[in-house]
Parts: sequence; C-alpha cells; structure tokens
Amino acid sequence: MNFNHSLEAVLAQTLLHSMWQIAVLGLLAALLLGLLHRQSAALKHLVGMAFLLLMIAAPVQTFLLLTAENANAGTMAHTDGVLPLLLPVMLNLPQVTSSTSGLVLPWLWCVGVIFMLLRLIGGWWMLRKLDHQVAIALPPIWQQRAESIRIALGIRRNVTIKLLKDMGLPCTARAWHPIVWLPVSMLTQLTPDQIEAVIAHELAHIRRLDWVWNALQCVIEAVLFYHPAVWWLNRRIRQERENACDDLAVAVCGDAIALAEALATLERDRSPVHVLALSSDGGSLMQRITRLLSPDSSAKIRWAVPMGLMALLCTGVFLAAQASHATGNGSVSDDLSWWTHIGESTEIRETNDEGVSRVYHKWIDISGNPHETFRLNGKLTPIDANVRQWLKQQMANNHPPAPPEPPSPPTPPTPPSMEESEAVQAAAHAARQDSKMVAALGSSIVVESVQGPSYSDDDEARLSLVMSGSKGRADVQAVGEKANGVWVFNTLDIESLESFAK
Repeated sequence: MNFNHSLEAVLAQTLLHSMWQIAVLGLLAALLLGLLHRQSAALKHLVGMAFLLLMIAAPVQTFLLLTAENANAGTMAHTDGVLPLLLPVMLNLPQVTSSTSGLVLPWLWCVGVIFMLLRLIGGWWMLRKLDHQVAIALPPIWQQRAESIRIALGIRRNVTIKLLKDMGLPCTARAWHPIVWLPVSMLTQLTPDQIEAVIAHELAHIRRLDWVWNALQCVIEAVLFYHPAVWWLNRRIRQERENACDDLAVAVCGDAIALAEALATLERDRSPVHVLALSSDGGSLMQRITRLLSPDSSAKIRWAVPMGLMALLCTGVFLAAQASHATGNGSVSDDLSWWTHIGESTEIRETNDEGVSRVYHKWIDISGNPHETFRLNGKLTPIDANVRQWLKQQMANNHPPAPPEPPSPPTPPTPPSMEESEAVQAAAHAARQDSKMVAALGSSIVVESVQGPSYSDDDEARLSLVMSGSKGRADVQAVGEKANGVWVFNTLDIESLESFAK
C-alpha cells in the first residue's frame, strides 16, 4: 500500500470524525459550565482547560487508532486506550468514501495550520519588539506598592514592570521571567486606588501562570482552527481567566468599584494587543464591569451555546454517517458484494459453545485496495479454506442489517437578547461619558433592563432603558446610529429619575 496515500486517508478520516467528537465535548463543556455558573471563575477556568485538552486528545487518539489499523492491516477491536472507552463509537470507525475529500481535506487543514502558526510567530515577534522599546522607570512609590502586592499574592519570582508611551492597555507576558507593561497615561488618568487594582490584576495573571495556559490555548487553536466549538471554548476560558484575576485583585486590594472604574477608563484607550499577551481587554469588558459591581448578575445559565453546539453535533454525526455504510458487529450481507464501495467495511463475529472466538474484518481503503483479516481467539490467523467455509455458513445464517435512520435536522441557535446587543452596550458606554447622566445618576452607570418599545437594526437604534448609578435610577430614552461599524448615541433623555436615599 502507498504509505503517503494511506496517511492522507487517515488524516481525512480523523478530521471528519473530529467534527462530531469536538462538538460532543463542546456540548458537555457548555452544560457543565452552565451548572457551575455560581462557582468561582478559577474553577470554571480549570474545567474549560480540561475540556480543551480533551478536544485535542480526541483527534490525536483517532489518528493513532487509524494509523495502527493500516500498519497492522488488521482490526481495531482489540486496541486499548482511554478515549475508545469514553467514546465507544470510535471502535468501529468508517472509512472515507470520497477520494476527493481524502486528498483535499488534509491539504486544506495543513494550509490553515501553517497560517495560524505564522500568526503566532508574528505575535511572538511583536512581543519581542515591544520588549525592546525604550521604557520609563516606574516611580519608586509605585514600585513599592507593586512589590507589596506581589508578596500578598505569593509570587516568588521577580517581576519586571515597565511604562511605555505607546501602550494602550496594560498587559503581561512570559512565565519564567514575567514582565508587565503599563501605559504611561494610566498614571495620570487613574486614581491611586484604581492604579493599584490594575497592577494587582496583572500580577494575578503571573500568580496563576496564565501565560502558559494562554500559550497552550493558542497552539490548540492553531491545530483545531476549523471547529467553532474550539473558538467558543477558548473565548470562554479567556473570559473566566480575566474574571479569576479580577477576583484575586479585589481580594488583595479590597475595592471592586475601583477596578471596575479603571476598566471603564482604560476602555477609552483600547488598542489591539496580540493574543499571546494577557491584556486587560480579555473577555467581555462590559460583563467584567457588571460582574464586579453586581456579582450575582452573571450567575445564570445561558442555553444559546449548548443549543448551537447540539446543532453542530447533529451536522457532524450526519457527515460522519455519510462517510460509510459500515455494518454492525455480527451482521453479514447476502453475498460478497458488501465491500464494493470505497471505504465500506464489514465485520463478522462468532463465539461458539466451546468458547472459540472468530472475528473476520474486511474493508476497502481510499485507493480501492481490499483488505481482510481473521482472528482466532484474538490471534491474527491466515485466511485458509476452512475460514472461507465458515464465512459462507455465516452468510447463509444472517441477513443484511436495516439501513440506519437519518439523523434529525439541526436545531437553530437561540438569537441573542436585546440586553446583550452591541447597541445597548454602546448606549451604556455613552451614558458613562455624558456629564448630564453622570450628574443625575452618579458613577458606575449600568443598564438594568430594556423596556418596550425598543428596537435596533443594523444602522439605527431607539431604546427605552432603565439605567442606574451610585446616585439613583432613571428611565432613559436613547437614540443612536451606527457609523463605520461604531454605535454613536447623541440623544440620551431622562424621562423619570429615582434618587437613592443618602
């Protein structure tokens, strides 16, 4: 057999099966994270990383199983491994039916992986370039405060903190010789308590070795770039990572409001930071601010992602089912035409009253070459006239299995709610920048709910919102439009105001 051709076929089968395997793991991750919605962000981050590692382990195990099958010209019935026990369907993997897909899929995947790796290399080069920029020394008073926070967090490594003029957001890089870059503008824009909270957040990344976890995420993301569940889980992990660092920063500094106000201020100076660096814009900034100000606000289960992954799973199972017409264990067709289609396979099993076990396996690879093996009591045995006679007897005593039922159509994902829309978030951001709104409601303005009538399309939004701040709560009418992909709200009218008692 041509080894290169076989390798392409094995890789194509691995990619095909990874679609439903990763979808299953993504669905389980979404359900488990939903059940853990009231637990700590650190625990949810750990659970997310565990499922991400399983997502890369599943296709690797599948590739090894298929490679072993081709190398041994045998069956996988006696292959050991953890994942086959977790996913028993992998023990009877179908073959790729299309020579076109067998040739195209591996090359498309290789091109994608190369592109993603070049992207990572570019990010590493940007970090190296950032590290060689001329930095400003951190003032002694802040050096002392940073050192106190480092000791409070239990960090034993020395941490370098640099100030850069062109830096938009604070970020952290490296694990063994960690470094924290801070924008110079932060020292003039933030209060001392806010600066201390930001430094504590960045040092929390170092305490948790988040740079190592993030680098591992980037590698897995490069290999499994084609699967939406991987992108969703990576985004969720980064969100929980930022939440966990926020929790550590608040635990050390004791002021959640200071950190929330610092994040809101830094958002105005947002600038792109490569994924290899851990910056303050990780996760949903609006969600982080809301979580800091109201810890119970994010403690709810969202079912949109599980439903979307269920739809993806149904699609993956359908594609895998179309790749083969393989029969189940112990079933036989009426004649020897059961392997006439490329990729089809059949297995015949029998255990007689004396305990003698016979297993016959026949399939056709992507090249159109037939293969067959026979095991007697688990031992690979040559196929002679006695085996052929036994096959004829089994064929005479069995009937072909019924065709499999088609899978149910995928369930469409749940659309996002009005409260989660970009327009509402933009209206809240505009309110925090409006002097009239700040004078009426105070600082830390958030959207409590969206009232009717409210509507939003691609270019215009008219919203009736309930907003609250440190001073009170008000009904607000917001009118905005989208220009160059950015929402702008020029109209913010307070209809009624409820002031909090002092």
